[in-house]
Amino acid sequence: MDREDPVSKSVKQSIKRWTSPESLASILSLIFFLFAIDAGYRGGNIIVDSYVYSSAIYFVVFFALMTAAYVISLEPFKLAALYIGTLLTSFYALAILFMYGSPVAPALFIACILQVISLVRVLRSFHGGMGRTIVSVSALLVMLYLGNILQLVNNRPGTGMVVESNASVFAALGQSLPLLESGGMFILTDHFDFILSIQQFLLFSVLAGLIAENYYQIIRLVRTKGGHAGPISAVAYSLTGALSCQCESYISVLPALSFLLINYILLPVVVISIILLIATYFLVVSVYMPGRKPNLFRNLYKQWQRKYLPVLGIILLILSPFLLIAVVFYGVLSNAFYFFISGMMMALVGYIFVLLVSRVLQLPGRNSRLDYILGISGTILFFSWFYPTLTQMAYEIPYMFVLMNISMLVAGILFGIIYTHNPGKWGDLLNEYLSTALGVFSLILFYVLATFQVKIWPFFTFQSQFLFALYGWVAMVPVMWLTTQVSLYRLSSKGAISPA
Repeated sequence: MDREDPVSKSVKQSIKRWTSPESLASILSLIFFLFAIDAGYRGGNIIVDSYVYSSAIYFVVFFALMTAAYVISLEPFKLAALYIGTLLTSFYALAILFMYGSPVAPALFIACILQVISLVRVLRSFHGGMGRTIVSVSALLVMLYLGNILQLVNNRPGTGMVVESNASVFAALGQSLPLLESGGMFILTDHFDFILSIQQFLLFSVLAGLIAENYYQIIRLVRTKGGHAGPISAVAYSLTGALSCQCESYISVLPALSFLLINYILLPVVVISIILLIATYFLVVSVYMPGRKPNLFRNLYKQWQRKYLPVLGIILLILSPFLLIAVVFYGVLSNAFYFFISGMMMALVGYIFVLLVSRVLQLPGRNSRLDYILGISGTILFFSWFYPTLTQMAYEIPYMFVLMNISMLVAGILFGIIYTHNPGKWGDLLNEYLSTALGVFSLILFYVLATFQVKIWPFFTFQSQFLFALYGWVAMVPVMWLTTQVSLYRLSSKGAISPA
């Protein structure tokens, strides 16, 4: 029997791919979408400013290319097809919201239903596909909201859809055009305002997919590794998974809020966030799941324990008093950044001091109930001084400022004692808890300041508060990522997991 010509076989595979039910449904959905756009434009329901007409055409072409990418990846790259299909479905759903009540809404509704049918067929062949879809859509909506990309408004009734240039809108507001919004469109409808650009669309799409996939892989890792553990260890594994997922969400928010950050943070910081999310995925899949123990990881951990931690501790112990004196001497305590950093530095000194002392002296053994009390007490001591009333007392009364720094030092000591009692997975969990608590605090603080333009502490300038929240947020991104990787790496030491 003659073998089939490779070219002929390739052609047949291509025809089969493009004529599968999933492909046909997605292609038909694109046709209905293009029909709705054309009909809306010709009928006056969609008004496109001449300055942004080319951008609108580019985006329509880009959307058609995404549909083609979805069809092409259905067989060889099903995971990519899952997330692209989810994104297409989400965009069609948004289009229905924008054009609800207009004559083109039925065509958009049909387009969305067809894409849903195609996506459902893909989900059937995936383990955890529905969960991945829900998380990616939720992440996308949260990013749109946090970045003020999608806003609920009450425009003039009968507005339809008006597409204007981003540049003209930002110029009218007296603001410079952010890089991620360059060449984009500002879409106004009866009840929604929406900022859209191709680069931003791609960024949010990648982030939503990475968040969903990292959530799935981390939870799968935790469930498998902790499935046969005892009750106490199972709790530790569950907390590790929860904090690790929280870390991934935290890192993803940095690019999502780039709209608010563009004048304060350079683009490389946004790129670093994406790199960290990608690194988490590859580490979980390539290292933690197979239960590997690369020499690089072991060597870094040993070097940190033997050399870097003692050196860092000695430097902090020597320099911290001089830094505190300098802050007071030069009168920069009126700046929120220097004021709070001085206290936080004392907490770090106390934490590392205990770790160094534990190498020389034998501290009392572990007591779970005592550790819980110390943890709660340390958290209260640390964060209480951010309460405006107490902060003002420390700001105006010298001995209260000294008391604040002492209590911060004590908080660090308490956390250090807990860690020395629990040097294994619980100790890693403590570090992850601390980094997450600080990270979430700085994120919430930044979002409140940037969104509502209010001063949390009236006696500090708004700019100093904003910079404190911003720098704290950016600094905690790599710290949270590192503590998460340490926890997941220790968790992965129980053996390999079969691939999903």
